[in-house]
Amino acid sequence: MNKNIYVLSFIFLISCTSSTNNKIISEYPFNGNLNDYILADIALPVGNITFEKTKYTKGIKFTDGKDENYIELPNLKLNKGDYTISFFVLFEDFNKTNSVIFLGSRQESWGMAGLWIYNEKNKIAVSQEGQVLINKNYSFKKEYSDQYKLSKGLKIKELNYVTITYSKSILKIYINGLLDSEYNGVKPIKDKDNRYFQLGIANDPKVGKKFQFNGVIDELKFFNKELSKEQVLELFTEYN
Repeated sequence: MNKNIYVLSFIFLISCTSSTNNKIISEYPFNGNLNDYILADIALPVGNITFEKTKYTKGIKFTDGKDENYIELPNLKLNKGDYTISFFVLFEDFNKTNSVIFLGSRQESWGMAGLWIYNEKNKIAVSQEGQVLINKNYSFKKEYSDQYKLSKGLKIKELNYVTITYSKSILKIYINGLLDSEYNGVKPIKDKDNRYFQLGIANDPKVGKKFQFNGVIDELKFFNKELSKEQVLELFTEYN
C-alpha cells in the first residue's frame, strides 16, 4: 500500500474517533470500579454489586433475588434533545423482564418514566415518556398497542452491544453496531430534576413490582448527540 494512503487512513481514523469522543458526557467502563471517567464522579451501588470479568474488562454483575441490587447514577439531562446511549449487556434469562437502564423518580411507574431500556424475551425494548416501542403482536394495554415495536433477537448468555440514539423525534436501536429498528414520532425526555438513572432495576410503585436485572452490564457511555450509523459501528469495532 502507498505510504500516503496509510497516512490518510490514520488521519481518517483519528478524526472519526474524536468526532465521537468530543460529544461524550459520561463513561462507565466498570473496570473493577464505579468511576465515571468523564465527570470524575462515582456511581452509587445499592445492595450486593460485584464485578465479573468479561471479554473486554470487568462488567457489573447483577442478580435477581430477594434483595435489591442496582446502581444509581445522576440525571445527565438527556432532555436537552439529541442523545446516544451505548453498552454491552449479557442476559442470563429471557423469560423475565430485565431492567437495564431506568430514568425516573421513585414515584413514577415504568410507563411514565423518562426512559426505560429493558428486554421482552430476546428483544430490546425502549420506553420514552410513556411511548413504548414493542412489536404489534405483543399483548398489552390498549392505549399502548399502536406504539409497540421491538428490535430483533439478542443472544442469551453472550455479550450484546446495544446502542440507542435519539434526534428530532426519531429513535433508533442498534444491535452489535448495525441498525436494527427505527421509530418516528417519539417524544423527547422531559426536564424533571427529581429523576435519576438506575442500572439493574425498575420499580413500579403502582403495583409494587420490581423488574430486577439478571446478567452483566459493561462499557456504558452517554453522548449528548445522535451518533451516525458509521460512528455507532466504529464504537462497536473498537472492541472487536
